Amino acid sequence: MHEWNLTVAEAIALQERLRQHVTPTNYIAPDRVRTIAGIDASYRGVGRAAVVVFSLPELAIVEQATATVEVSFPYIPGLL
Repeated sequence: MHEWNLTVAEAIALQERLRQHVTPTNYIAPDRVRTIAGIDASYRGVGRAAVVVFSLPELAIVEQATATVEVSFPYIPGLL
C-alpha cells in the first residue's frame, strides 16, 4: 500500500489520495448492529490508546485493548 515513514507533506498527500476511496453513508440498520466500541487516544510525547467493544443490547464487554508507543510523527490535526 505505502510506507509508513512519511514526511508531513507526504502524509497529507496520502490522505488526499485515500479520501477518494471512502464512500460515506448515513444509513445503519439498527437491528443489525451487534457491537459498539468506545475509543480514546492521547498523543503527547507518548501515544496512548484504549478501545472497549460492547455487545448490544446487553452492553457486556466483548473485547478491550490498550496500547502505548513512543511518538515518531508530530501531531497534525486531521492526520491522527
